[in-house]
Amino acid sequence: MSEQAIEIAAKMYEGRKLMKQLLGEVYKARVARTRKVIEGVMECHDLTVMEATHRCLKEIAEREPHGNGMMTAMILATAVEMIEEHDE
Repeated sequence: MSEQAIEIAAKMYEGRKLMKQLLGEVYKARVARTRKVIEGVMECHDLTVMEATHRCLKEIAEREPHGNGMMTAMILATAVEMIEEHDE
């Protein structure tokens, strides 16, 4: 794994940690809801978790030019959860 990939992964894990702290008890419910979106994109377009995550983030950027930080962070946190489950 390249140094850049390691840095990106570290930032994604840090983002997930922050979302867990911010959302507290509702974190798992938000992950479950966001997971359905990512899985839908994966199935519809035959993509990996990361490819579907990228597609979701790109769609947010196109629809909301000023961004949606919470949604972006939730998608990334959910992607981390999905990748960890797959690796176990």
